[in-house]
Amino acid sequence: ILLSIAAAIITGNLFWQQALLIAFVYVLAAAGLDILRSQAGQMSFGQGAVMGVAAYMTALATTVWKLTGPLPIVVGLVSGMAF
Repeated sequence: ILLSIAAAIITGNLFWQQALLIAFVYVLAAAGLDILRSQAGQMSFGQGAVMGVAAYMTALATTVWKLTGPLPIVVGLVSGMAF
């Protein structure tokens, strides 16, 4: 995974950078759910809701509010934590 991310960054291909970023987000969500399910034996449906709220707010910040740089990520992070 690290080699593919490094290759996408080095080549500067925006498509692969975005595709790997989306894949990495899903890997993090799946790893968290796996730890919760296998180690603790609990079922969680809240992770999907938090991830959805954060993604929606990030998209809203970039398209409607026209925020740039790291600000949309901060908006998504704060809204996800507040949810």
